[in-house]
Amino acid sequence: MDITIDKSIYSDPTMRSGLKKYYESKYQPFRDALARRKESGETQTIRLADGTQGQSLSVEQLEKAIPSFDKWLEMQESSYGVFNSDFAQNGLGKFKEIMELAEEQAPDSSSKVRGVFSHNNQILGYVSEDGGIVTHGGATALLAGLQEEAAKLNLSKEETIAYILEKGQAKLSSQYHGVQVDKYSSNESPSNREFAAKWYPNHDVDAAYASSIAEMKATMATFEKFAIQQQQNTTELKNFLLQSLQEA
Repeated sequence: MDITIDKSIYSDPTMRSGLKKYYESKYQPFRDALARRKESGETQTIRLADGTQGQSLSVEQLEKAIPSFDKWLEMQESSYGVFNSDFAQNGLGKFKEIMELAEEQAPDSSSKVRGVFSHNNQILGYVSEDGGIVTHGGATALLAGLQEEAAKLNLSKEETIAYILEKGQAKLSSQYHGVQVDKYSSNESPSNREFAAKWYPNHDVDAAYASSIAEMKATMATFEKFAIQQQQNTTELKNFLLQSLQEA
C-alpha cells in the first residue's frame, strides 16, 4: 500500500478520516494548553523590540485562530503549490543554479559587456552579451524600447548587439554631442574588475562580490532548511495516513 501526497488528497473522501486524525494530532495539544491556561487564569507577557513588555494574545483570541478541520483542508489545498516538498526541492535546485552563475561572476571573470555608450568620459549605458541594456540618467528614456525593437526583427545575438549599439548611438547623439561607443567582441570583453575601474572607479568589486555571495549563501541555507522541513512534513503525513488506513 502506498499514498501519493499531492494536492488532491485534501479533497479525497477516502483520505478525510485519516486527515482528520492528523489535524487533531496537531491542534489538540494546543487546545489542551489553552484550556490549562484558561483554567489557571494565567496571563502571558511578551518583550517588545524596544525592551518594554506587552500583553500577549488572549486565550479567546488564540482559540479563534485555530482553523476548523474543513478550513484547514481548504488552506492545505490552496497553499500546496508553495508549501510542498516537491516545490521546495525544485526551488532549491533552481537556487543552486543561480548561485553557481553568481559565483562565476568573480571580479576577474568576464563582464560580458559588448558595448559602452559614454559622453565626456562619463558612462551613459552599456550592452551585455545577451542584448540587455543598462542605462544611466538621461540615457534611460532615449534608449527605452531598443531591446523590444530588436526582438521584433528576429535578429541573431550578434545582430541584436550591433543593432542596439548602432541605434543607441543615433538616439543618444540627439541629446549628447560626440557620443563615444566602445565595442568589444565576445573574447575581448573586459573583466568585471577592468570594467569597474574604468567606468565605476568608486565601486569595490571585491567587496561587492564577497557581500553578494555571502548573502546568497545565507539565503540558500535558509531555503535548504525549508526544503528539509517540507520533506519531513510530507514523510510524516504520508506515514500517518498509511498507519491510519492499516488500522481502519
